[in-house]
Amino acid sequence: MDPADEPSSLQDVLLKAIKGVREDVKDVKEQVANLKEEFLKRSRHNTKAFSAATSNDAAALLQQLGLAEVNGNEEEQIEKPSDCPVVAEDFDYSRYPDEDTGTPYLLDHHKKQLQKFGVRFGRGFFALYDLHSERSMFSFVTKSGLEYSGTADGCIGGHGLMTSVAGCGSYCAVLYEHVQSPEAKAAFRECNPQWKVEGESAQRPCTYEAFKGQAVTTHVGAAASSNFPLMLDLTDGVHHHLLLVRQRELVVWTNLDSTTAYYKQAVHLDEICNRYSALHPSLRCVLEELPDDIQAPLKKIRRLV
Repeated sequence: MDPADEPSSLQDVLLKAIKGVREDVKDVKEQVANLKEEFLKRSRHNTKAFSAATSNDAAALLQQLGLAEVNGNEEEQIEKPSDCPVVAEDFDYSRYPDEDTGTPYLLDHHKKQLQKFGVRFGRGFFALYDLHSERSMFSFVTKSGLEYSGTADGCIGGHGLMTSVAGCGSYCAVLYEHVQSPEAKAAFRECNPQWKVEGESAQRPCTYEAFKGQAVTTHVGAAASSNFPLMLDLTDGVHHHLLLVRQRELVVWTNLDSTTAYYKQAVHLDEICNRYSALHPSLRCVLEELPDDIQAPLKKIRRLV
């Protein structure tokens, strides 16, 4: 060793050792940071919001669950009684600048239309819950490791529950997914030019095919948490598309008018009242109390959670 390189004191030896340790720690920290970044990239890659789901995602999910997608318009037409005097009203989304602003008013509209058909709200019956401000009410993971998560705009569930998965999410009977149509948005902007935004992307029309991925994944995520048979209404306030899991099927009724859609929802809610209110005054039940045709597909869905 060159005498010039030889440490002159014990202090120099300790300083060199400390410097080496610091460099080692720095290397470890860099490696940990790189691993963390890689983990976050993979986590982001394996997570998808309900709103980002595609029709192909929906088809793959239904196949995994063994659920056949059935055209309810052809196989199970909704027939209102000939003497039904009730006519439901449409909702005018053109009065609001965007979907979120109009959502609380559309939820109140749902409630008023269902009350026309005899649906009871209040203690011992149903309540309407606003979910659109919740960041992620529902989630599930597929066999491939892809996690879907998100929320809906609102739901009807048992009365007196908290706005959470363990609350109204566990006793949800009807789920609402809202869409403001391009026509309604354009009408509002025309009457309120101060709201116009240059370069704003075009909105999709409210059709089942356009929102199939979002509707199916939202329905599955909520059905995995709910103890009630769950119906989803995808609507722009005028056109309604209803989804319902039953036996080995996902039954879909598309392009329903408001009267037909709310009538079907009222029948669905009335069936829940008749099945559970005698045993559970607050409309709460457990999965084992559901009929076998509804219980089996829900159990399979729950295995995803």
